[in-house]
Amino acid sequence: MREQALPDWTEFADIDPDQVKKSYTQAQQQRSTRHVLPLWLDQFAAQALGDELWTRELANLDQIAPVFVRVNRLKATSRQVIESLAKNDIKAQSLASLPDALHITERKNIAASNAYRKGWIEIQDAGSQQIAPFCGVQAGMTVIDACAGAGGKTLHLAALMQNKGTIVAMDTDRHKLEVLEQRAQRAGISIIRTRHLKNPKIIERYQFSADRLLLDVPCTGLGTLRRHPDLKWQLSPDRIAQILTLQADILARYSTMLHPEGQLIYATCSILPAENEAQIAHFLQKNTEQSPNNDLFTLLQQQHISPAQTGFDGFYMAKLRRTQL
Repeated sequence: MREQALPDWTEFADIDPDQVKKSYTQAQQQRSTRHVLPLWLDQFAAQALGDELWTRELANLDQIAPVFVRVNRLKATSRQVIESLAKNDIKAQSLASLPDALHITERKNIAASNAYRKGWIEIQDAGSQQIAPFCGVQAGMTVIDACAGAGGKTLHLAALMQNKGTIVAMDTDRHKLEVLEQRAQRAGISIIRTRHLKNPKIIERYQFSADRLLLDVPCTGLGTLRRHPDLKWQLSPDRIAQILTLQADILARYSTMLHPEGQLIYATCSILPAENEAQIAHFLQKNTEQSPNNDLFTLLQQQHISPAQTGFDGFYMAKLRRTQL
């Protein structure tokens, strides 16, 4: 805190500078004050993750978010994109761990670049870019992205499938699907079919049809606080409870669209165990040999993306195989 003498004003006559400094020091010792978030949320996350891990994650989530783009391999290579961006005075660096990701080292208007306008790149966090490869898609598959939104991961899936096969992109928000359709056209992708989830019969219509089912479910978004700090003030204990109920409902109802031996990929941009491994454990417990529909789901793999460890947004993903007894 930079010290400065108070003006000789009557309004300041009863202020004790030493007491102000003492109060400031005490406030800075409280984590919720340092990181400007509700006390209840700080306590809730610390209890869920452990005090030490939450402190590390929060320190990273309080930083300015880096900018990443994903190279659309259907149209360009990383080298072509880097060279094209350089012509627009935008510096980009490749990431050894993610072949399609580029780090934009200076904040510039990416959407105005030639590479973006030509559909060579999409703006997408490096953590988010790990979900589509995790799905293990192949050309010719039938894939359902049932919570597609504006389609960042949907477009990545299509590129990994070499624009061969079928992707059904579903969402309850029609406007987001319209944005996805526009993005797909710019990216040169033709295998995406959008479906507005305006009634449950659409889910019934696609029963047992998907080789891969991606459920990138609504969540608290705590792994993306760097980009959406307002989320801290939109959440409440009741809202978190509602989200957990919604996630469980989506898992139960949407999983019927997966055919036997197909794989379900569950993903969130949260770092809370209740939304992640605990949600999957609850789903698996309900889908055992004793389940009413004789379905059995087996956990194949799960992965956490920690902001503190990677510098990326926080994500969780789990891959399950469905068998029918």
